[in-house]
Amino acid sequence: MAQSKQEVLILSGLKCHHENEILNAEGLFNIKHISDPATLEKMQDEEYNQAVAILSDHLFKLDKKFLDRMPRLKVVIRMGVGFDNVDIKCAGSMGIAVLNVPDYGTEEVADSGVCLILNLYRQTFNLACRMRDGQVMGQQQIFEFAPSARRIRDKKLGLIGLGKIGLSLANKCRALGFIVQYFDPYIDAKRASEYKTQFDLTQSTKLPELLGESDCIVTLCPLTEETKHMINTERIKLMKDRAFIVNVSRGGLVDENALAVALKSGKIAGAALDVHECEPFVFANSPLKECDNIICTPHSAFYSQESVYELATKGCIQISLGLKGNTIDKLQNCVNSKYLCSEEVNKRWK
Repeated sequence: MAQSKQEVLILSGLKCHHENEILNAEGLFNIKHISDPATLEKMQDEEYNQAVAILSDHLFKLDKKFLDRMPRLKVVIRMGVGFDNVDIKCAGSMGIAVLNVPDYGTEEVADSGVCLILNLYRQTFNLACRMRDGQVMGQQQIFEFAPSARRIRDKKLGLIGLGKIGLSLANKCRALGFIVQYFDPYIDAKRASEYKTQFDLTQSTKLPELLGESDCIVTLCPLTEETKHMINTERIKLMKDRAFIVNVSRGGLVDENALAVALKSGKIAGAALDVHECEPFVFANSPLKECDNIICTPHSAFYSQESVYELATKGCIQISLGLKGNTIDKLQNCVNSKYLCSEEVNKRWK
């Protein structure tokens, strides 16, 4: 007897060609694709009833209200590293496994971080925009429009978080001449010693120490209750005058209102944000809209042709591993395992 197909719900603003191709090749799944979060809100209950798996990007909020409407849901694959848009505790209490894809696009995000750092130090983007707008750029104009341009060698780069992306970015920036230090309370003394010996990276044991010593701060940690608005008015006061700030991790790490004040006052010489508190980001609606010394990109640091295919492949493999065997045991990178209720797991995965 032919096995009945199981429904997979893809929540993504992308067209998801790779995901469709991979899952259709299995011949075991019906695929429903929703590209707009507003459309998801309008779905009828019967349209929710059949989905046993979800592939979701960061723009869709999967909270208790949403999960309560998914009686057959077994697994959520957060197509990316962060999973702050999913209520992992609630999902666990309902027997729903939540997975992320932590090992894709590492080099892309690190490269994008380096690009943003370089643009702040060399003012390349700023000057290119002036020229494109028709500004004649003699030497006096260069001095006027790029007052923050600086030499990189021997400047101190402070990284908040040193996971795979942070380590990659650190090594690239050391090659440029930066002195790299980091704050990460989850790195123990043994590993810190190894990083010092192998990569010449210095650990700061306290965040205020890192902020006060660094010429450029880069946020590279997940968004949690602990890290939300970790770059705020009080923390900015601790930074060097005319320091730079770069964020390629999660928008909620930086209080954009506080950053706007610091940029306008000159306390912070410039900032580059790939991620924002409200996404999709609309510059005209942001407190940063009146800041000239800001670079904003649209949460694109992860993107390359290779990384998108890598992400789709790794996410879909998890769907197949779980659903074909109808078991939670083979799933990898489960971020809510400690919250999973075994009784509810047995009900959903029986």
